[in-house]
Order: sequence, then structure tokens, then C-alpha cells
Amino acid sequence: MPIKYFPLLDHAYAMTMGTAATNHAGVVEVEQSHYRSELAIKEQILARDHRYHVQQLPGSELARWEALDLVLSELSRQYPAWFSYACNGVQRVWHNVLLGERRSFVWGDCATLPFDPLDYAGRQVQEDLLLLADAPGVPLVAGQLCFGNAWCLDDKLGLSFLAIHSPVPIFDAAIGRSAQLLMERIKPNRPVWRTNWSVVATDQLDYAPRWRDTVHARKLQVTPENAGERVFFRVERQGLARLPQSRAVLFTIHTYCHPLAALNTSEARALATTLATAPHETLEYKGILPFIDALQSYLAACDDVHAYVVGGADA
Repeated sequence: MPIKYFPLLDHAYAMTMGTAATNHAGVVEVEQSHYRSELAIKEQILARDHRYHVQQLPGSELARWEALDLVLSELSRQYPAWFSYACNGVQRVWHNVLLGERRSFVWGDCATLPFDPLDYAGRQVQEDLLLLADAPGVPLVAGQLCFGNAWCLDDKLGLSFLAIHSPVPIFDAAIGRSAQLLMERIKPNRPVWRTNWSVVATDQLDYAPRWRDTVHARKLQVTPENAGERVFFRVERQGLARLPQSRAVLFTIHTYCHPLAALNTSEARALATTLATAPHETLEYKGILPFIDALQSYLAACDDVHAYVVGGADA
């Protein structure tokens, strides 16, 4: 299956925001072939340790209800054959054909839902859902995070946007100010999206810090011969939407994970170029260094990609 989102170009590594208007796509999308299975994984994760994956701060209640409205409305607008969402005042009726679920509830009344509204919304989509408040610093105030890429709510809830990203090498110098301004200036009804990428030694969607030792052991097992099957190109389609009443920003993350063997020649070449020119600290932050040599050797064997691997990890 072709890779739906591949953000790398065949030139030197560069950190950019790279946002674009969603137009009619919205900030959530359904990948039908994995929809039921990924939502089943979410249910298992949430049943195992709900508090770790769902958290919120006081004062975010309105934003959480608005996020639910936005998610369900987008699903029904984009995929009317699978979802419907009827609104009559505060009365709501939601129908999810793919999950065989129909539910009536009262907007603003948590007693009429089986879960917190943001948590309920997250159980209808493949995305992780996060809320950042319209407050100084744009802090993270709520989230359902089941497929976090080496981070968790315990470490980030309550932090400002810039503090959240402070561990990312060169983030502040390269795009910190522009990223902060983007978060502050997003307008209602004008959502945007971008992509983020990583290379990981597991197709496990739940990549939280608690799995660090397990994943590190898998990295040490990567060789040039097995990298095509054991290493995965992980892409996040990230959406940003301003909620109209609370003015909070809903941040959505849809994670796609592809084995390296699925990359075509131009994609393998672009990845090789990016790895060869990325700063050492970036590769370290992304957790690629333990298997960088095996990874580059694998890419070098892919249809003459060796011509583009010119500098090694420290280039």
C-alpha cells in the first residue's frame, strides 16, 4: 500500500512548520482499513491504564465539549455513509455505523455520556486528541493520548507550548517563534494541518515512554538485512483547529506506520538524504542513533540510494 503522507524531500534536513489549510479534509480522517482495529487497540490501552492516557485540568470543560462537537460533526460531514450527528438545541444523537453504535446525549451534561466528552470523542477516531488553552503560553490542558510518540501526558500536561517542545533540538531557534504565533493566530473555521515524521524499530502505535526499554532492545536487533521489516517510517498527520467559544485549540494526531520495505525508490532516497544531513542531536532525540548504521546500510542497498548517503550520522 502506498504511503499516504511522506513529508521528506530529497535535499538536506530542515526543520519547518510546513502547515497548510485543511480545506474540506478537516482535522480528523478515517483510514477504513485500520479503523476498527486501531479503535480496539485504543480500548485496550484505556482499559489497562485510563489515567495515564486521559487527563484534563479544571477549566477545560467547555473546550472538551466543543471538541466533541467538532469531531463528530466533521466525521458526519466527511463520511455521511458511516456517521451521522443530529443536533437539536442541546440534544444530540450520534450514529457510528462502523462501530455499530447509536447514542443520544445532552450537550454539556457529562452524566449522559459513558466517558468525559473528549475521551468519548477519542474513542470514535483514530487520532489522539489534545487541547491547548487560549491563555498566555498556550498551555496543554486536556488530552486523550493513546498513541504518543515517546511522550505522555504526565510529562506535558499544564506546560506551555514552548515548554512542551523545549527538549526538541533546534526547535526554539529554528521555528519556535513562528510556531508560537501560529498557535495564537489560528482562526475558527480555518483549521490547518502539517506532518511530523520519525523512524522507529516497532509498529506499536502506543510508543509511550513506559515502553522505552522494550523498544530499545528492538533497536539493537536491527541489521541491514532485516531493517526493511523491523524498522518503520512513522508519520503523524497533525491537525489544528480553533474552537469558537472557549477559543482553545484542538490538536489532532493521526499516526501512520509503514515498514521501510514499503518505501519506493524516491522515498528511500529522500530518507537517506535526510538522515545523512540531520544534526547528530536530532537523530539522538528521535531515537535513531542505536540503529543508524544498519538503517543507512539498508537504504544504501535500495536502488542506488548509496549515492545519496554521503555524510553519516554526523553530517
